[in-house]
Amino acid sequence: MLNILKRRKILSLLFPLIVCGFFVIYPPSANATVLGDFYGTPPDFAPKYSFNNVLPVTWGATVGDAVNFNVDRTYDAAGRTQLTATLKIVGAHSYFYVEDAYFSSLSAADQSSFLASLQTLANEFDNVIYPKEIEFFGTMWEPGIDNDSHITILVSKLIDTAGGYFRTDDEYPRTQVPSSNEREMIFINATQIFNFTKVRNFVAHEFQHLITFYQKDKLRNADDEVWLNEARSEYAPTVLGYNNTWSGSYLQSRALSFLAKPTDSLTEWTNQTADYAAVILFAHYLADQYSPSILSRSLQRVEGGIASINAALVELNQTDTFSDIVLNWQIANYINSTQAGERYGYKNTNLNATNFKVTTPTNSYSLTGSASVNVGLGTKDWAGSWINISGGGSKTLKLGFTPANSSDTYKNAVLLNKNNIYEVRKLNTAQEQKEVLVDGLGGAVANVIFVPISQVKTTNFTDNEPSRTYNLSMSLIDPATAAFSVSSVSPKVIYIDGGQTITVNGSGFKSGLTLKVNGTLVSAVFVNSSTFTFVAPKSIIGNACLDITNSDGAIIQNCTLLKYISYLDGTLIRAVGDTKVWIIKGSWRRHIVNPTVLTFYPHLGFSSVRDVEQAEVDAFKLSAWTRVPLTQDPVTWRVYEINGDATRHWITCADPDNCASTWLARGGNPDGIYTINEQEMNYYTEGARVFLQ
Repeated sequence: MLNILKRRKILSLLFPLIVCGFFVIYPPSANATVLGDFYGTPPDFAPKYSFNNVLPVTWGATVGDAVNFNVDRTYDAAGRTQLTATLKIVGAHSYFYVEDAYFSSLSAADQSSFLASLQTLANEFDNVIYPKEIEFFGTMWEPGIDNDSHITILVSKLIDTAGGYFRTDDEYPRTQVPSSNEREMIFINATQIFNFTKVRNFVAHEFQHLITFYQKDKLRNADDEVWLNEARSEYAPTVLGYNNTWSGSYLQSRALSFLAKPTDSLTEWTNQTADYAAVILFAHYLADQYSPSILSRSLQRVEGGIASINAALVELNQTDTFSDIVLNWQIANYINSTQAGERYGYKNTNLNATNFKVTTPTNSYSLTGSASVNVGLGTKDWAGSWINISGGGSKTLKLGFTPANSSDTYKNAVLLNKNNIYEVRKLNTAQEQKEVLVDGLGGAVANVIFVPISQVKTTNFTDNEPSRTYNLSMSLIDPATAAFSVSSVSPKVIYIDGGQTITVNGSGFKSGLTLKVNGTLVSAVFVNSSTFTFVAPKSIIGNACLDITNSDGAIIQNCTLLKYISYLDGTLIRAVGDTKVWIIKGSWRRHIVNPTVLTFYPHLGFSSVRDVEQAEVDAFKLSAWTRVPLTQDPVTWRVYEINGDATRHWITCADPDNCASTWLARGGNPDGIYTINEQEMNYYTEGARVFLQ
């Protein structure tokens, strides 16, 4: 558990205890972070101390040294603020001190067994926990405030529900924090030492908090959200391989806790078991689906919380944002199957659908006849909620969603259960799509799961976030006649900026029909009973829902045929089964004519090429235009056309003053010009110039 020291003044006053939860007022020594089932408090956002003071000499500790330590009375089994402990083991990176009173209470045989178990833990820390966490998360403060590269691990008797804790007090000099132990240190419950499998998880968790203090607070003078700091600590045992075996693992325990309360907010931190369960599952989903390095990259940035994750995603050329990921994650929590899409299942083999999946909806409603149901429901930001809708008798479900506060932000999806294989439809809430039609409820579609994710607040989370309410309306309408249907669209994949003319094929179309694309009313051009066209509006990434209303009032919806796509600039793609690699720039694609070209850019390589359907490649406009930066070609900033034979051709004309306008008139577009480095430009053989008349 995490504790971040943020005091308003250096005075002998009471300060808030920041232990991953609600505020509690205790003396300065109570600034602690606890691991276990004990539940503590959230951050105070006042300025924190400076890091100017470092002790001039090392401790030079030796086995047998007795030290009086300041401890947190909240977690000490006897409610003490100080205790005496003796150094029992000196490791390569650690000092293990054991509370004298506890050790003396053991029999001679138990003392011997205790020291043997402690030595095993010390070896594990030096050989596994320390090197692997440093490699994954980054370095801690060394030699630190005590000018000693060893980490002090104080083993004392804590309350039964605490496995360990970390105090930021100890990272400050006593001139600023009188209760400081002036060491890099963590605290571990002595009663857990005999349980090696469990106690190593506690040490791994608390050690990550020590790393975070250095990476965020000291190096970057930055704060992080408690939920994200705890997510990293919860993921630490997986980094160390402790969750490789499912049965009896730390991860299994947390997964079972999540299933007991799956609607807990990811970001609200009340320091309950459910909070830890939510962040560990999210950390595993995020790491496995997007990249484990997001956890370390977000730590090593000045931003905190959601902003740091989004920044890390950009670094990795990921197009999804935190809000996209949370929706995908909550869908995965319910269906946990990649049959519906690669993002809708866990990749960790231990988190398979047999071991982990939400099976009980948050609410359930059954529809019959013509009756409609309107309910007011609530959720919290970034919390899971799964609304089950069944019945229908093969009629069409009309589902309406309206936030109680019109300014509240949501990302929503509906999951269509078709013989236990789900179809996922995401609502375009950015364009206020608040209505969904689902044909065949109770027939081809056994039931529908509505997944709303409130995303109003994005920073400064506390232990008591407000609930967000919304209205959900459900009704059944008669399905459209068999003659009224949609069979295909062309093109079927388009870039998110829209503007393309889409041809819709089907049957039963009537003059005067209307069309909505993801909730946006679009002008439809009737051609005949089997064809109409429209110009695609700008939209979001993903499948688009086409709501078609015939002039006789019949309505159909299709959310599978048209897809909007976008990739970050610099993304490399190729069609499945093809060898051509393309580099993306906005709505454009340029052919990488030879693998050698990739060697001119350290961040590019075939390992990052994404295999996509040919239709996705075709959705991008073709460009062969390149130029080097203006500073390297200051006279004319010449534009070249690159051919497939690795030749370059300067685009010019007889009248240089009107060359640009001539090029534009011939279909040229400045947005399609790729700026490349000189090394790549020089790689191409000079070819004949392209003269524009």
